[in-house]
Order: sequence, then C-alpha cells, then structure tokens
Amino acid sequence: MLTTTLSDIRACKPTPGTWKRLLKGLGETRDHKKPLPIERILEPPNFDDALWALRVVKDHDGAIRLFVCYCARYVLDIFEREYPGDKRPREAIEMAERFVRGQATHEELAAARDSVLAAVAVQDLDAAKLAAYAAVETARDAVGRAAKDIVDIAGQSTAWAFGDTAWETALDDFKHEFISLCRLEGEYAAFRKI
Repeated sequence: MLTTTLSDIRACKPTPGTWKRLLKGLGETRDHKKPLPIERILEPPNFDDALWALRVVKDHDGAIRLFVCYCARYVLDIFEREYPGDKRPREAIEMAERFVRGQATHEELAAARDSVLAAVAVQDLDAAKLAAYAAVETARDAVGRAAKDIVDIAGQSTAWAFGDTAWETALDDFKHEFISLCRLEGEYAAFRKI
C-alpha cells in the first residue's frame, strides 16, 4: 500500500488551502509521522490532493511512473486521429514503460525523449505529445508533479475532443487505476517495497 505521513506532506510545502483541505478531509488538526495511506486522501473525495501527495511517497517510484504512463497513454488516440503517421508519442510512452521495467537503457530513453521533442517542435503543441514527453521525463527523473500534470493534460485534451461527459468517464477510469496503484495491485505489485 502506498503511504506517506502528514509530516512529509507538510515538508513538501503544500499551499495553505491544500493543507487545510487535507487536514479537514482526514479529520486531523496537525501534522504527524503516523503512516497515511494515500488512498485515504481520496475519501473526502479529493483526487487532486491525492495526486499531489504522490510526490512524497517513498520507495515506489516505479509504480508511480507506470501510473503516469497509463494516464499519458489515454490521450494517444486523440493525437493519432489527427496525426495518423506520427507514432513518436506512442513509442516514447512505450519506451518509458520499458525503462521503468528495466527493459531499456538510459540511452534508449534519451532517444525517445529527443524524438518527442522533435514532434513538439515540428507540429503544434499537442496534449498527447506533452503527455508522452512527460511520461518519458517521469521514467527518467523524479516523479514530482507528473501524475497531476498528466491527468490535467489528459482532461483538457479529452474534454476538448469529446466533451465534458467523456472527461468525467476518463476521470473515473483514472481514479480506478489510481486505487490499484495505491493498493499496489496488478502490475504495480511488482514495485512493492520489500
């Protein structure tokens, strides 16, 4: 199970509004070092704060990075409808997933990153390219804000392409996948802290 502590969250300097909302939703009054399951943050429900809290989870970067790749993958169909011959974002996300699993080198990941940068430079900036680029960056670097950023990118792109109802459906899908991540179920279990 993915956990953090309120002390670790506070040390990461959430905005005052985020901090107050988090404490209220959890029924807490101050920070402490007791383990806090990330899934509990969803209970108020507050998906944005739960995504934000991923940045302070320790020892599960691989699982979090795979979740980011999952979310990045969500917008590929939108991109590939507009640019059917350009597979660079898809290939970059696949390379990021292989890298996380230990099946690709740093050099291969860097090449995928450069390919997506070339796609961004040649065509209009597109949500799917941004998602692919963020997935590659997440596989390579610290997780940081990537999960929340990817969900936001996917949401904007989905709402734009298919309307708000499609985005609500996508958000439900992301929340379901997020719960699997929090519980370290499915493929995420391979990255369980031992």
